[in-house]
Amino acid sequence: MKVVSSAKEESLTAEEEKIFNDLELIITKNFKVFYEVGCALTTIRDLRLYRKAHPTFEDYCHARFEISRQSAYQYISAREVMDILSASGGQKLLPLNERQVRPLTRLEPGVQAQAWESAVTSAPDGHITAKHVAEVVAGITGAEVKEKAEKIKKEMEPAVSDNFHNALWTLINVIRDEMRGPLKAKRKKVMIESVQSVERLLAE
Repeated sequence: MKVVSSAKEESLTAEEEKIFNDLELIITKNFKVFYEVGCALTTIRDLRLYRKAHPTFEDYCHARFEISRQSAYQYISAREVMDILSASGGQKLLPLNERQVRPLTRLEPGVQAQAWESAVTSAPDGHITAKHVAEVVAGITGAEVKEKAEKIKKEMEPAVSDNFHNALWTLINVIRDEMRGPLKAKRKKVMIESVQSVERLLAE
């Protein structure tokens, strides 16, 4: 059965309006629980309040809440970003959920407020989604990587062969492509270790 939605606007009664506003407040409050979770996890980690029963913060998170260290730190990082956005003063709108905040954690603290403002002002029809925030962040990180890559290229051009230059430039472009989307900590770690192994090979 095909459901057809009407574009016609219908007014709400005063009672319906109150119910609607109350329910939206509940939804907004629960969306923002991630901030409170991040604050709590930060305090537990920093004061080592887990130490009575668990040797590490990672063990505590897994045993108590069945979440990984990465998930715990996503909450903590989201809390840190929210603090920065709130302190910036110019933000009329703040993220509603952790998914909107998560892409911003990939940026340096000094750029996060600017990136969020850009996401707010450029969101289609004013509808801010996690995907749109991620696209804005990808544009910023891509530009940063390109700038660093251009600097590396300029510095090494007189000293290396064309083959080495082309191979390195290919690797840099692959890294840029990888950074356009969410990069898992384990995957990033393996990438860094791979580059370091090349460094060790050259040092032999």
